[in-house]
Amino acid sequence: MVKFKIHVHCADCAGAGVVSDGHPNDPSSRNVLCKECDGTGKDSFIDEMEYDSIADVIQDYPKAIGFTYVDSNPQLKNYTYIRKETK
Repeated sequence: MVKFKIHVHCADCAGAGVVSDGHPNDPSSRNVLCKECDGTGKDSFIDEMEYDSIADVIQDYPKAIGFTYVDSNPQLKNYTYIRKETK
């Protein structure tokens, strides 16, 4: 059983890395870097539940963009699986 760090698109900017500093219809509003994700468009968190495999994690987080093993096993530690396609 292994814990995973779950990588997702940032909820504040929907993965774009930028947000508007005003109303979308205001011609003076501008796009600025998202403060939540520092402009990367990605966020991550460690799930405290332990899983048997990445397939099990995908079932719980179908919209995640990647997963990193959080384990003391040196062969798995910091190994990251990035999904090619998220729906």
